[in-house]
Amino acid sequence: MYRHQAAIRIKQIKENDKQNPLHKWQQYLINIIKEKLNNENITIAKPDKSKAIVIIHKNEPTRKNNKLLTS
Repeated sequence: MYRHQAAIRIKQIKENDKQNPLHKWQQYLINIIKEKLNNENITIAKPDKSKAIVIIHKNEPTRKNNKLLTS
């Protein structure tokens, strides 16, 4: 009897663990970023002096380098 109850409780815990709202939200954001990276010709870059992540158009670094060289 107790084994059966324990098995049912373990099953419930495993099912509820997958329904964590924070995990769902984070996965949703990851999927949106992946979709934008694929569809909109953008890339992720790291700034020089910070721990932030920057999302920029793939042609932007080349354009800035050309502008710097020509000025």
